[in-house]
Formats: sequence, C-alpha cells, structure tokens
Amino acid sequence: MTTEWSFRQQLKPKAVPGLVRLGNPVGDGGYVVPKWVVESTDVLLTLGIGQEWTFDEDVLRMRPGKSTVGADHTVHGASIRSSLRQAQVKNNLNRLLGRAAKASRYAERIDRYRRYQRMFGSPNVHIEKMVGSTASPTTVIIDELFAYVGSTFPHRVLVSMDIEESEYDVIEDLLRHHTAINMIVTEFHYVGRHLDAFERSITEIKKFFDIVHLHGNNCAPYNHDIDLPEVVELTLVHQSLMPPDSPYSSDERPLPGLDVANSPGVPDYVLRI
Repeated sequence: MTTEWSFRQQLKPKAVPGLVRLGNPVGDGGYVVPKWVVESTDVLLTLGIGQEWTFDEDVLRMRPGKSTVGADHTVHGASIRSSLRQAQVKNNLNRLLGRAAKASRYAERIDRYRRYQRMFGSPNVHIEKMVGSTASPTTVIIDELFAYVGSTFPHRVLVSMDIEESEYDVIEDLLRHHTAINMIVTEFHYVGRHLDAFERSITEIKKFFDIVHLHGNNCAPYNHDIDLPEVVELTLVHQSLMPPDSPYSSDERPLPGLDVANSPGVPDYVLRI
C-alpha cells in the first residue's frame, strides 16, 4: 500500500444520466443505478439473496416477464413454504382471538414469504448453494450460474452481488462473462482486511466496466488508514454501453435524494474522491 493510498482515486465514479434508486428506500438493500441500463436487462443474476430482495423486485417491475437466477445457501425454499403455512395459521388464530398486533406481524411474514415465491417460482431459479470459486455439493461457481442463465444477447444480464467477502474469490470468474453483462451492483466487504485483493479486483473490473456510483455503508467502521468505509457499494456499467467521453463526477457522496444510509438514524459517510 502506498502512502495515503493513492489507489483510492481509482474509485472515482464517472457521471452518467438517469440515475435512480431501486430497492429499499429507507435502508440497506437498495442501489443507485442508471435506469437506461436496467431497461436493457433480460436476466437478473442475484448472488446472495438473504432476507432483502426489494432491489430484485424493482428490477423485475421495470422488466416484467424477464427471468431471475439467484444463489444463496442461507435461504431455503422448503423452509419458506413451511413457514408460510405456519404464519397463515397463526395469523388466522390471532385475528380470531382479537390480537391485532400479533396478527399484523404474521401478516408481514406472509407477505415476505409470498414475495419470495413470486420472485423465485418457476421459471425462475434459486440455487440453494454458496457462491464460490470451486464447485462442490454445497458451492456453485460462476460458470454454472451462467449455464442457468443460458444464451442471451450481449450485455443483457444484470448482476447483483452481496456475498459477504466471497466477492474477492469470484471476480475474475465473473469477468470472464463480461460480454453477457450490462451492469454489476456489488458490495465489497472489509476492504482494509482484503486491501490487496480489493485493489486487484478493481483493477481487473476497470478493464471492462466503469464505476458510475460509489456509496459507503455506515453499518461498518470507517477505515481512516485508507480514508474509506470498510464496506462499499459500487455500481459498474460495461464500457461498451457508456455514453461517449463520459466525464468523471465531481459530486460528493452520498447523493441527495438517491443514497440512503444502510443503518437508519446513523449519519452516512461523506465521500469526496
């Protein structure tokens, strides 16, 4: 690492028109993306589903009828179906007993479970495996995921990636499919701990993609040694889709009206690059 971490300048976003926020409007789970790139999407490839898929839902609202391929080993369709049945019984019981507050909580769970079923029901796919660099009975690799995606026109796959430090292991595999991808929205976790891998990842990414948005997650500490939050979100657009001669953005982050703090009630990190 060089003094004052000069590599930080490599994270400076380029200015593009038509930025919108998709996903959770009040906390973690949303991304700032160019609307015109989303409008060219035929397949949403979600690496890491967790309990928050509002971004995916907003993408599919903009692109109705398009398909989703998701991968996450922490979410299980069978347990969600079982939980849905239990929540329906408990919701009905509490409504009969006049327990409105409890009934409301179960109604919220029912809504979440049904949203999952709409998102990943047939013909969409949820692979209940960890995303990694080596295939195994419990791990799915990027090449296998793109086999599920199937053939598409160039630059029609939108990749959403939040896989809790495994991103460093799969970036090179993902970039082998860059001609299929229009945009990547991703989180990089614990940048200071993985600084060499982070620098390598950004260097490789910028061979094919331009950074068009950067946001620091206030759910993690700020690393003053590198003047960057430990967790950052990046929006990356394939260079072949970028407007000609796109200038670098002079705006500081967060962008008013678009960015939202991951932890509501805690001040967001201000980034000037």
